[in-house]
Amino acid sequence: MTFGEAQYTQKIAIISAYSAAKDLAYHQSGVKSQYDFVNDVLHVSAQLPDANYVVNLCQNRYHFAVAFCALALKKIVNLLPSNKQWKTLENLGQEYKASYAVVDSEENLPLNAVNIAEYLTHTPQHTIDIPPSIPFEQLVAIAFTSGSTGKPQSNLKTWGTLATTARLLGSRMIDTNDQQVVILGTVPAQHMYGLETTVMMPLQCGFLFDSSKPFFPIDIQERLELHANKTVLVTTPIHLRASINSGLTMPELYGLISATAPLDKQTAEKSEQLFHAQVWEIFGCTEAGSMATRRPTQSSYWHLLNGFRLTQSNNKTIATAPHLVADAIIQDQIIIESSSPEYFSLSGRATDLINIGGKRSSLADLTIQLLEIDGVEDGIVFLPDTQDVEVRPAAFVVTRLSEKELIAALVLKIDPIFIPRPLKIISRLPRNETGKISREIIQQLWASNMQTNIQFQITIPKTHACYEDHFPGDTLVPGALLLKWILRDLESRINSKITHIKAIKFLSSVRPQDVMQITVRASGSKPGVLLLESSVGDLLVLKGQVECKNVLEK
Repeated sequence: MTFGEAQYTQKIAIISAYSAAKDLAYHQSGVKSQYDFVNDVLHVSAQLPDANYVVNLCQNRYHFAVAFCALALKKIVNLLPSNKQWKTLENLGQEYKASYAVVDSEENLPLNAVNIAEYLTHTPQHTIDIPPSIPFEQLVAIAFTSGSTGKPQSNLKTWGTLATTARLLGSRMIDTNDQQVVILGTVPAQHMYGLETTVMMPLQCGFLFDSSKPFFPIDIQERLELHANKTVLVTTPIHLRASINSGLTMPELYGLISATAPLDKQTAEKSEQLFHAQVWEIFGCTEAGSMATRRPTQSSYWHLLNGFRLTQSNNKTIATAPHLVADAIIQDQIIIESSSPEYFSLSGRATDLINIGGKRSSLADLTIQLLEIDGVEDGIVFLPDTQDVEVRPAAFVVTRLSEKELIAALVLKIDPIFIPRPLKIISRLPRNETGKISREIIQQLWASNMQTNIQFQITIPKTHACYEDHFPGDTLVPGALLLKWILRDLESRINSKITHIKAIKFLSSVRPQDVMQITVRASGSKPGVLLLESSVGDLLVLKGQVECKNVLEK
């Protein structure tokens, strides 16, 4: 049976400049040619059950690419979730009536699973003269934002948009005449950044790709050594910092590409030294895909991809380009400063901007300043959810430095008014596969690490030496004694020393043998400050604030 169809201007082939014998993918223990890929796509497409939407959860990059194209040929839309959490997949199944998910390993899912790896154990050979094409405007995927700035949002992606963006990226960062370049990614293919660079770019620019997804520095080193200096590593700032701090010697690369979070200049310079290659950074979002690039060691300005324009209107940033089916409204509300139609600098996101005491900064810039400190492995500056009128930035930091050393370093880099407090040192940040952390996760981490909510009770002794001098016959317990007992018990419970009594107000009297209920909670954004309340029955007898040395340490 012969597969093939004429090329039309409104259609784009799944592989551009098809050459049957040319290598396409390093897959498991062998190499897949362009013919092998197209043959596998056609075979899997014929086997997959009909549906309107299918969740593509394949972890192996080759399997993902085969499934992605096979579904598109059947006019089935790939759903690309930002995570694999049970609730996320359950919601997708209900909202889109997705009848199944494609996988390449055994998984426990709330959806029926079709394992395409089983289809690929034996693939019949077909004669393929021309690879199949997909209409430019066909909807092939729905990608979801990561939730790093709020609730994940859906974004529709056509084949033409994905293919064109991939070609624009490839021609900007890599010599497309060098057909031996191998793309190796640490990021999942389900993420827009991973989809465009590690799947679509090889298919549309003639590069090869490695089907693995190394995570740890030693794994990255092992995969890079297989491909000598022809590899372009598609990765994230968190993976680069981990590689720098690993102490490993890395092979020389063709190039490095980073995205998903701002890459500070210091990390970029160290990465170029470690991998002996140029670092490119991509600016993009799920709504519009990749839009601009820069060399972070050379310039802070972004260079828009050909055809792209960014405009701002009514507090919205809008991306336009001929290959986008519609103008993309960027939900993060980025703030741009244009130096020319093709170049711009990024001031931050509207949700990142903070104003304290009439001074302005951004959480993204504060995070970069934190990450540039020698000895800081990872970190993030954020605004905690709190009821306080004035909310100040807080930070989680992975470092061998002490809090005192961190603050001393930050004072040299940023206005003291913006120094994060509390600045909590933790063992690791719960980043996802692309190195991002959702706002929800950050606030959960804040709640679990930063809030103290303690309840205990004290039974007032029947006798005490000082009682005789306080209203004989109707003894009232002295306030100073009450506070001494409360703070003594509190210090033992929080394993910390109360260093300062900020304010205490006695509201009612307490007598011997009364049972006091004490409630203690953190103030929110004020580090080390605890709010106290004490009552006897329904009667509030005391309230105030105290400060402790290190209540947040576990």
